[in-house]
Amino acid sequence: MANSERSAEEIYRRKSERERQARIVAEELLEKKSLELYETNRRLALLNEELEARVCERTSQLEHAQTSALLLAERDHLTQLANRHSFAKSLGDIVTGHADNAHFSLILLDLDGFKQLNDTFGHAAGDAMLKACATRLLNYLGENHIVARLGGDEFAIVRFDQHQETDADILAECSSLLKAVAKPVNCGDFTLRCGVTIGVSRFPSHSRDCAKLQIYADLALYDAKEKGRGRVAIFAEEMWGQQKKKRELGAHLREALNLGEVQLFFQPIVNFADPERLGVEALVRWRHARLGWVSPVDVLDAVRSHHLHAQFFKYVVTTALTNAKPMLDSGQIEWVSINLTAEDIRDSSFTEDILEIFKLTGVPAHKVHLEITEDALVTDILKTKHAMNCLIQHGSSFSIDDFGTGYSNLISLRSLPFKFLKVDRSFVAEMIAESDTKAIVMATVGMARALNLEVIAEGIETVEQLDHVRALGCEWGQGFLFGRGIPVMQAPAQFEIVKDQLRKPKFKLIANDRR
Repeated sequence: MANSERSAEEIYRRKSERERQARIVAEELLEKKSLELYETNRRLALLNEELEARVCERTSQLEHAQTSALLLAERDHLTQLANRHSFAKSLGDIVTGHADNAHFSLILLDLDGFKQLNDTFGHAAGDAMLKACATRLLNYLGENHIVARLGGDEFAIVRFDQHQETDADILAECSSLLKAVAKPVNCGDFTLRCGVTIGVSRFPSHSRDCAKLQIYADLALYDAKEKGRGRVAIFAEEMWGQQKKKRELGAHLREALNLGEVQLFFQPIVNFADPERLGVEALVRWRHARLGWVSPVDVLDAVRSHHLHAQFFKYVVTTALTNAKPMLDSGQIEWVSINLTAEDIRDSSFTEDILEIFKLTGVPAHKVHLEITEDALVTDILKTKHAMNCLIQHGSSFSIDDFGTGYSNLISLRSLPFKFLKVDRSFVAEMIAESDTKAIVMATVGMARALNLEVIAEGIETVEQLDHVRALGCEWGQGFLFGRGIPVMQAPAQFEIVKDQLRKPKFKLIANDRR
C-alpha cells in the first residue's frame, strides 16, 4: 500500500512539474509573442506615421504643383503679369459683375521697334526690355489696376477711372504712362530703346461688350501707329467706319486685280550728271468705281488685311515690267524700280517668283531695281540678305527707301547689299528752312558715300531744292520738278518731254558739278 501511495504521489509530482514547465513555456511564448506583437505594433505605428508624413508631403507637393499650374495658366512666365487668358477672364468678370457702376479704360500698349531690337541685340536683351516695361507699368499704375502681357511686345491694362474722367484726362494720363515706359533700359554694355504706342477704349461709353471693347482699343492702337507711332489714340466712331471701308476695299481690290483694273504709273528718276540717263519708279494707282482714286496707303492696307500680298506682288511686277520693256529695249529709260513690302521678302517663294517674272516678261534682271523701306527691314535680316544676294547674282540691285523714317540702323544697312539710298521727301522739303534737317541730309550722304551707295533725293519740287541736294552730293533725284507719276501708255512721250526740260539751263545738270 505504501508503494502504491508513493507511486501515485510520484505520478502527481511529475504531472505537476510538467504542468509547471508547460506554464513556463507558455508564459515565455506568450511573452515572446507579446513582445513581437508590441514590436509589430510599434513598427506599424512608425510606418503609419511615415505614411502620414509622406501623404502630407505629397499633398503639399500636389498643392504646390496645382498652385504652380494655376500660376502658369494665369501668369506670363517672363514678366509674371497676367497672361492673355487670365486678362480676358478678369475683364469679363469686371464687366458682368460691375456693369452698372464700373468705369474703366481698356489700354493696349505696343513697343515700337521691338523686333529689330531683338534681332540686333538678341533675345536676352528683348527679355530685359519686356521685364523693364512690365515693372514700369506696375510701378506707374499701382495695385488698383490690372496689367497683363498678351504676348510678344503687346501689353493690356484695365485702368479704373477715378472721377468720371474725360477723354482729355485719359489722353494726358496715357501720355504720361507712355513716357514712363519708353525710357531707355540699361542692359549690360548696351542701352536699349523702344518707342511705345497706345490705343484706348472706354467702358461703358464706347461699349459694354468685352469683345467690342478690345476691337475698339485695337482700332485706336492701329490709328496711333498709322499716324506715326509713339503716341496715344482714343477710339472714335470714325475709326470703325474706316475699318469697315478697309474691309470693303480688300474685297473690291481682289476683284480689281483679277480684272486687271489696278493701274501702274511711272515716275522719272533723273541723273544729275547726265540728263539722258533716266530711271523710273513703278507706282500703283487704283481708281475705285464708287470711291474714285484710292490712296496707295489704303491699297497696301487692303493688301495686308486680306492677305493679298502674293497676288498683288506678282501683278505689280509683271505689269510694271511688261509696260517698261519697250522703253528699256529702246534705251529711253535705263532701269525700272519696284517697291517691295515686308510680306514680299518674307514669302518663301519670293526669289523664285520674281526670277520667273523676269523670264516671262523678257526684262533682264540688271534693268530692275528693287526698293525696300526701312520698316520692311524689321524682319529676318539673314533671310533678307539671302534673298537680296540671290537676285544680285542675277544682276538686280536694291535701294533702301524712305531712309531716316523707319527703324534701320547702321549695322543692318552695312550688312545688306544695297546699291542706292533714297533720302525721304520729308527731309528734302525741310532742309532749306531747317539747318538741323540739312545737317541730317549731309550726314546721310556722307554715310552713303562711305558705304559706296548712290544717293537718290526724293520729293524735289523746286529748283532751289535741286540745287541744295546736288550741292550735298546726291547723284539722282525724283520729284514733281521732273515729273509726276505718268500712266504707262503716256510715259514714252512724256519722258521725252522730261529729258528736254532737263537739258534747259535752269536745271544746270552738269557732270561733276558739286559746287
